[in-house]
Amino acid sequence: MIDRLGKKVLLTAVAATTLALCAAHDAIAIPAFPGAEGFGANANGGRGGDVYRVTSLADTSTPGTLRYGLRESGFPVNGRTIVFDVGGVISLTTPLDVKNISKVTIAGQTAPSPVTIINDTIQITGSNNKNTNDIVMRYLSVRKGAGNGEDAISIKGSVGTGTTQRIILDHVSGSWSEDEVISVTQRATDVTVQFSTM
Repeated sequence: MIDRLGKKVLLTAVAATTLALCAAHDAIAIPAFPGAEGFGANANGGRGGDVYRVTSLADTSTPGTLRYGLRESGFPVNGRTIVFDVGGVISLTTPLDVKNISKVTIAGQTAPSPVTIINDTIQITGSNNKNTNDIVMRYLSVRKGAGNGEDAISIKGSVGTGTTQRIILDHVSGSWSEDEVISVTQRATDVTVQFSTM
């Protein structure tokens, strides 16, 4: 028979064990999406943030364009998922920067027809002391073409103390670059390129 003090100790031990198990469960990383693999598999992407709709294939800094949705100014701190109401070709006039922003998902699979980005590069990079982390890019084609000698897709770490990490590209195709089709350089870490053609 357990006395009153013994019951309190037993209940305290059960409560502590339950809390420890709950904390361990919360520490288990959630994959970026079902089937995500590799070092970038746990990229948060835009999960929990706002949803931005691409309604125009123009390459301008106006609302509704992909470039506008990726701009650093006004980017939500909780992240963003970019979905496409339109499909087709986005002809870049300058590199498309995913720079100094974190927690973004570019969901090309939401477009009514494939999204192809042409004429310049996609640069995923941090700069100075700013982070670019938790980036998920899916179902896009990147056709760099002739021009400035860059890669089709470039993932670079920051030269300062900022980080570029937890990046996953899935079902992405890249071609027609003048240098590498894709490069992962400097201090970029935890990067996965899966089910993609480069």
